[in-house]
Amino acid sequence: MLSSLRSRLWLSYAFLIVTALSVVTIVLFISLFRNPLLYRQTTERLNAVQTVLIERSQEPNAPPVSVLVKRSRQTFGVRILLFSQNQQLLFDTSSTEMGLPFPPRRAVLQSLPTVRDEAGRVWLYSIGQLSDGTYLMVADQRPRFTLVNAFSDEFLPVILLSGGIALLLSLIVAFVFAGWIANPLQKVVNAAAEMPSAATKVLEV
Repeated sequence: MLSSLRSRLWLSYAFLIVTALSVVTIVLFISLFRNPLLYRQTTERLNAVQTVLIERSQEPNAPPVSVLVKRSRQTFGVRILLFSQNQQLLFDTSSTEMGLPFPPRRAVLQSLPTVRDEAGRVWLYSIGQLSDGTYLMVADQRPRFTLVNAFSDEFLPVILLSGGIALLLSLIVAFVFAGWIANPLQKVVNAAAEMPSAATKVLEV
């Protein structure tokens, strides 16, 4: 009885623990899949290119922005667009590509800003305003997502290791609690079994 009761309690605790950890794992994986390392690296690179361009445009005797943009296009291999103050396209280094609209405000506030071109393809971008009021946008097509990219995330091994340790410790604690609860119950069962039944009668011969 002790073994059976303890086993059932332990299995119940283990089921609850595994269920909770599974939910957390699913949420973490969804987060990684929607925000993989490759996307973050691309966005950081775009931010760096944008910062360099804006700083160079503010230097004394700086060449025209169009010249800086063409040079940066060749150097960094990204798409660069220039918009007017009223958000009209002035210049695009990839004029042969489908047009990119000026990103809406809600897209700018995203952790990974994206915008779709006229063909529906998704582009990552970084946008900033120049001193003359025009907008400089640096964009690159969003890398194709694969499971290999997801599992290359630097946080994934740490997450998996932490989850494994948490699961192991939780199962050990569940086993201890199962014994702690089962032992008193077993004593009650044993005491009840040792008591004579009320229906038992002593027959005199």
